[in-house]
This record gives sequence, structure tokens and C-alpha cells, in this order.
Amino acid sequence: LPAPIQWFISRCCPKFMAPQWKRRYLIAVGEYLYRFKDGDGTTPKGAPIAIGPISVQIVTEQDVLNFLPPGCDAVFEVSSVAKTQYFAVQSSEDAALWVNTLKEMRQACITRQMGHSKDMGYPESWAKYDTSARRLIERKARIKSRLEALNKKEQEMQTLGGSGVGYYS
Repeated sequence: LPAPIQWFISRCCPKFMAPQWKRRYLIAVGEYLYRFKDGDGTTPKGAPIAIGPISVQIVTEQDVLNFLPPGCDAVFEVSSVAKTQYFAVQSSEDAALWVNTLKEMRQACITRQMGHSKDMGYPESWAKYDTSARRLIERKARIKSRLEALNKKEQEMQTLGGSGVGYYS
């Protein structure tokens, strides 16, 4: 959002409407980027982000940099088909390190998927993490589709109930 709109939202609107930074710990393993709520977390926060189809870059727009959390001086973004996520880090060197690492991992992921990775080692434990991540993503997709179906059914029932059709006592 442009800086004036962000300023207006942060000053004049209720807190829940304003964009907020949340502390997350990132771990990139295998073909996925995992987010954790705290440093000791054992369960990822949200679905893991597949590294193969993402684009990643350092953010230089001043309107984003004006609203950084305390102690952070740089931002990088991870864009996928579904959404773009921003991650604030302490320094521009940290942002460059994350961007370069994720780009290298993306290239290695694509190379493996194309079958050109005969000389590249891939630890078996990473393959297990990748399998777990795929299962977690599939499970979250199933839950999301079930919730959408329930919401659709509930809306249909409300529509039918409000039309005056049915039996009344």
C-alpha cells in the first residue's frame, strides 16, 4: 500500500485493520521454506512455502521501508502464485543473504525436478522433510476446501430459509 494509505490506516482505523509485522523464524530445508512462531517451535506456522515456483527479491520501495518493525532495516519479499509475503530482517546484508540462498535453492530444486542433478547430493533427511511438507500442504488444502464447502452449504441453507419456502408449525 502507498505510504499515505498505510499512515491513515495505522492512525485512524482500528488496530485489527492496520498492517502488522509478526515475528517469524524462517528455516529453508530441501524444497520448502518453513515459518515458525518462535525459535523453539516444532510445528510450522501455516503451510510451508514451496521454493520451486517462487520469486524472491529485496524490497526497495520507501513506502514499505517506512513501516519496519523496531530493529529491522531491510525487507525481502517472497512471491508465489497465491500471495506475496514480506520478511523484515536486521540488515541489508541479511536480506541479500536470504535472497541469494533462496535463489540458489530454487535453482537446485528446478535442476532436481528436471533430472539433471546426478552430481548434486541431496540428503535423505531433506527428502523426508519434503514429503512431510507436501503432506502438510495437502492436509491444509483439504481442510480449506471442506470449510469452503460448509460455508457454501450454509449460505445455500440461509437463502432457502429466507425465501419463505418450507414447512412451518
